[in-house]
Amino acid sequence: MWQLYFVRESRTNPEGYIIAGVGVVLIFPHNYVIPRAFSLTKLCSNNVLEYDTLLIGMQLAEENGVKNLEEYGDSKLIVNQLREKYEV
Repeated sequence: MWQLYFVRESRTNPEGYIIAGVGVVLIFPHNYVIPRAFSLTKLCSNNVLEYDTLLIGMQLAEENGVKNLEEYGDSKLIVNQLREKYEV
């Protein structure tokens, strides 16, 4: 099973501007790891940042031909919404 771990972070720089970054790690079934980190340039809310982080990770998975994916993240909002949507 492929696994995707995603995390988002935002902080302010010394000039007071918000800097947002995301990190995603895609793990192949045989433990090969693809780590990626991105800085987002547009201002957005924390909720938008959380969704963007997951979408970036899912795009990375799609580019690598992933069909079945388990996602793990630090966002309680996103994780709970995914659980509600896909629970059987």
